[in-house]
Amino acid sequence: MASLQLLNVESVKMIYLATGLIVAWIAGLLLLLGRTLNFMRLLYNNLAPGKSHWDSREIFRFYLLRFRFLTDATAIDPASLSEIGRQHQRRAVRNDRILVA
Repeated sequence: MASLQLLNVESVKMIYLATGLIVAWIAGLLLLLGRTLNFMRLLYNNLAPGKSHWDSREIFRFYLLRFRFLTDATAIDPASLSEIGRQHQRRAVRNDRILVA
């Protein structure tokens, strides 16, 4: 009987551990998603004068098993960005690679 109670206590501890790991993973994912959206906002706000992203024919980008609509920083031509926009694009690409990994 005592070993059964000990087994129950251990299984409850493992459930808490698994729940904690899942919550930490989701929190990290939400942080990276928020950073990605912020970088994309910065990219679209730092277009070079007279340039428009909508001229690009790559509005929709298809990948292996996922679909992205205007959230891929590599889809924006660096020539259509200002210097500050190019810096934000490098950061957005790095953040996107971390998010995918």
